[in-house]
Amino acid sequence: MNAEGVAEQRRDKLSAEMYWAMLPVEDWLEECIPGGPLPSNIQLQPFSVEWNKQEGDMYMGLLQGFEGLFKAVGGEDDFFVRITDSHPDTIAQGSVDTGDLNSLKPDLAVYERTLAAELATKVPSTRRRHKGKTQGPLQSAVDPDVAPVPEIIEPELTNVSDATTSDAAAAPSTPPAAPSKGRTVWALAEFFIEVKNDSSMSPFSFDPKDPEGYPLPQGSKHIFSRGQIIEYGNEIFSRQHRTFVVIISVYCNYARFIRLDRIGATISQPFDYVAHPTIFALFIYRYTRMSPEERGFDPTSARASDADTAMFRALAGKYPALAKAATPGWPIHQLTINAPWITAEKRVAAARGDIACSPRKFLVGRPAYRSHSMSGRGTRGFVAWDVTQRTVVFIKDYWRADIPGLYLTEYETYLKLWESPDSDMFIPTLLGGGDVVLNTGGKRQLTLTDTFFTEPTLPGRVHTRLVLKEVCRPLTYFKESRELVSVLYDALRAHKRAWEDCQILHRDISVGNILIYDAEGPSGPKAIGLLADWDLARTKEQVEHPVASLITRSGTWQFISGALLNYPNKPHLLSDDLESVYHILNWCALKYLPHNLTQKPASLAAFMNMHYDLVHLDASDAVGSIETEKFYKVADGAAFIRGLSEDHPFEILRSALAELFKRHYKEAKLRMPIQRFTITAEPRYADLVSPWAGSTMGNLPLDSHALIMDEFLRVLNLPQEQWPAITKLADQAPRALPSSTSIGFKRSIGEPYTSTSARKSVPSKGTPEP
Repeated sequence: MNAEGVAEQRRDKLSAEMYWAMLPVEDWLEECIPGGPLPSNIQLQPFSVEWNKQEGDMYMGLLQGFEGLFKAVGGEDDFFVRITDSHPDTIAQGSVDTGDLNSLKPDLAVYERTLAAELATKVPSTRRRHKGKTQGPLQSAVDPDVAPVPEIIEPELTNVSDATTSDAAAAPSTPPAAPSKGRTVWALAEFFIEVKNDSSMSPFSFDPKDPEGYPLPQGSKHIFSRGQIIEYGNEIFSRQHRTFVVIISVYCNYARFIRLDRIGATISQPFDYVAHPTIFALFIYRYTRMSPEERGFDPTSARASDADTAMFRALAGKYPALAKAATPGWPIHQLTINAPWITAEKRVAAARGDIACSPRKFLVGRPAYRSHSMSGRGTRGFVAWDVTQRTVVFIKDYWRADIPGLYLTEYETYLKLWESPDSDMFIPTLLGGGDVVLNTGGKRQLTLTDTFFTEPTLPGRVHTRLVLKEVCRPLTYFKESRELVSVLYDALRAHKRAWEDCQILHRDISVGNILIYDAEGPSGPKAIGLLADWDLARTKEQVEHPVASLITRSGTWQFISGALLNYPNKPHLLSDDLESVYHILNWCALKYLPHNLTQKPASLAAFMNMHYDLVHLDASDAVGSIETEKFYKVADGAAFIRGLSEDHPFEILRSALAELFKRHYKEAKLRMPIQRFTITAEPRYADLVSPWAGSTMGNLPLDSHALIMDEFLRVLNLPQEQWPAITKLADQAPRALPSSTSIGFKRSIGEPYTSTSARKSVPSKGTPEP
């Protein structure tokens, strides 16, 4: 797939994941940018924008119009605008599909007027092409936003994102007059403006005759443009510590406001900004008078001082785990986490809530991991420096579903798991954390978009941080086949103890949730598997007595059991988690071990797409029946991977697991055509009309851990000399990636929501993660 196809696929997915709420313009401003009225003495100049020519011809008129507004409301000393369509960020990260090269370039961006921002956005004054402007034979047929190798101009300042007041000695005391063009700097952008003048490319409908009409046109180009806006917002969330991001979408002489959070987007109805410049003026007037927190910046995060930044970068030389966090150009932030801090002696007291909260400070840089979905948990993992304890720790930063009293939070789940007397739990050690609470009255950081949905209601999200002791390798960093098998066995040990001792089922076993911890042992480092990310876990009571309204497929798509995918509303059982381990083993082998498709990358990519990504939807089915090739492979006991030596322990294990799951499917009568599960108001197993009819729950092969763990242990007990080395290869299917969106609390596919509220029309397309 070429770069354009990859970008289209990525942006289609981003658009499909979102919930969309629409408000009248005055309501959007009141809810999203609250403040006082526009003073009557402010003199406004109308926007003069050439929208009847090429898209690039609009940029200067918009820049001058917004600069005029900032000046009119007294904000020109606080913020500045740049045309950024030709100059991408030069600092590493970008989207998952472009590796370390960030080719994203919004049309215009607004920055806070600081010396750091002035220096970072500065570009050489050379002729550059406008996106969409015809320039004869030099014009590329490829959209610069998705071009595989965009033009990069190295900044004059090597480490632009670290520029602070210490740069003042080397810079003029007064920055020069701002030019019109500037570089995209995601770490410093306040908000951006995305422009279209082609109706086929507009992300939204802009019909002045029907401002309350459905705003989401469904053509492929419209969807691509919506995904583009979401991708830009997600990039700001990735680079900064934000609670929400504001965007302005412009089409010719019309515009819409957009507010993105981890539920979705709240958009305004369209308005004519040329005929009614006071709308933009009121927005800018209020924005310039807001605090950073009111503009969407997390007040528990602050840019680190020069001294702390230098210390953090120096620590990366001593602690290799900090190397990625200290990536040059990435800003270093100080997080303040106010929480009860847990030691081994205080775990019981923590579970009772008997430990008082106290603040600790942590330094973080580039995340070790980040979700590439805008809506949902938005998980970021930071290798951090604990300033108080002077040690390296791991911080999981995400937005959990806010459903008070219904399920245990991940924090509560960890406390319950660590109540077990067994010291070898094979799970990360929780040091502290919980919901992010502001100093002002104990207020939590919550999403807003969900509050505009009245029928049906959506669970909101609350910002959460967990501080964990162990800094681990991802599972995909396993060194050889035996280590992979051993780490998966450790994860099964953790899963068994959680289920049998604590009555907790994980429900999201995936390649990203099993970690490798290199523990120091008497004979050197030993790789230990840890089962992490318990935010979708449920108690045994909740598994056996599911709540009818919240029955859902749960997990990371590629590793969800075939049974769950093929049987709508099937309860998530122990056997489904165990099947996920089997899929992880096959998925890792296909990507990193030699097999019959190793020399056939196109065939391998197609195979992995067919068995781990592709679904067949029954369009006539309101529930959304799903058929997957994965289901039939498991039911038939067919091999997902071929070409390994039959007498190698890895192949012996794979073959035994295939037969075990085949037997389970057969005894559970899972080979018949897809059937429904019906759930009563107070469901029990007996109330489920299912393929299990006639079988006794608890007697199936995978209704306990015993058989699958026996197979793992059988090969792990073989002496090392019976494990011939299998060379681990570089990733053979780099496009085959686990979803960063885990599934849960999702409605039927393709059914838009419409609010019954007369004030708020709430259309929606897509399904976010839990």
